[in-house]
Amino acid sequence: MYKIISSLWIYLFMLLIFLSSGIHVGAYLAVNWGRMSTQKFVPSMVVDLLLQNRISGLRIFQPSFNVLDALADTNIGVIITIQARFLQAMKEKKQLDDFIYDRVKQYIDKGVKFRYLYVGNEPFLKSLYKRDRFNNIVHFLNMTRDSLDGFNLRDLKVTTPHFTDVLIKVNKPSEGDFREDIKDEMIEFLDYINKTGGPFVINVFPIYTIYRYGFDADFAFFDNKSKFKIIDGNNTYNNVFTFIYDTLVCALTKVGYGDMEIIIGQIGWPTDGYIGANVENAERFYRGLLKYIARKEGTPLRPNRDISMYLQSLTDENKNELEYGPYQRHWGIYKLDGQPKYKIDFTMQDRDIKPSVAKAIYIHILYVYIYILNRYSAVAKQMVCV
Repeated sequence: MYKIISSLWIYLFMLLIFLSSGIHVGAYLAVNWGRMSTQKFVPSMVVDLLLQNRISGLRIFQPSFNVLDALADTNIGVIITIQARFLQAMKEKKQLDDFIYDRVKQYIDKGVKFRYLYVGNEPFLKSLYKRDRFNNIVHFLNMTRDSLDGFNLRDLKVTTPHFTDVLIKVNKPSEGDFREDIKDEMIEFLDYINKTGGPFVINVFPIYTIYRYGFDADFAFFDNKSKFKIIDGNNTYNNVFTFIYDTLVCALTKVGYGDMEIIIGQIGWPTDGYIGANVENAERFYRGLLKYIARKEGTPLRPNRDISMYLQSLTDENKNELEYGPYQRHWGIYKLDGQPKYKIDFTMQDRDIKPSVAKAIYIHILYVYIYILNRYSAVAKQMVCV
């Protein structure tokens, strides 16, 4: 009992420290949490991990009620996604209104701090665009905006994340532009989020991009040890992230939105299932990424700027679809048993440490074990009595 009380006081102390800082007005470090796995993290423990590591934001792909309950009154900025399949199957707007009420309005009243609401995900993804196309994204954005306004939630902005393949393949960022087959729809989308105040969200996976572009493998890392670099006029690019970011800036500029806010919706490194996907490279990538964020140096086209980023991802997902490859199940910073895979310092102080273990996984397993023993004991007593 003493240990439980002590843990509670520690949790409350960490919560007080976190709440005193408030939600970051500027850029922030956040994490994605997918739950497509046979063994799920306990939501309250995830909140504890975020608070201890001063991670101020969380995106959840499946906004379950128990997860949202755990996020109430934590000051963690939350993003949830309205999945494309839900929107496509929707028969009437009331279904969307009910979703907004059940998973947004009610939880705002309970103290959940929502940052954005994502409507669909990567609708222009090249591999799916023709055979499984998510049509008319602006229509669904507008419907969602209307539902939010109906509940007087006008400050909650909507947008849709995109993958880097919305950009044409270029040799230098100044050539950046959007693909011709989606340009009209993209401009319509940009016009909408510009008018309604949403950011442009892009998912960046350096391990994939270097092979798509044929770059040197070391160009994926912020501590690039190779001689490979890209010179574009007066600007020099030593890593693929700043290359892609400024390519997007140029693409946005060419269609009239050069000052639009950009958020990195997913960025990370898998530990299996792809060329170069291993624990050592993941640790190296994140170390460089977090040092880069801490320096607040921005990019050649947007220097001295904070960039908000969502790390991909908190845990492995062994039930994720394998359509794009087995690496889809290995993005996790944590294993499914709650153990961190490698050293990573979320506080961006470049400490050579592993983050804390997700102990609630073990507590949950222990409770199950005790429950089974108690059930077995009860059955055994009944058999003796008979």
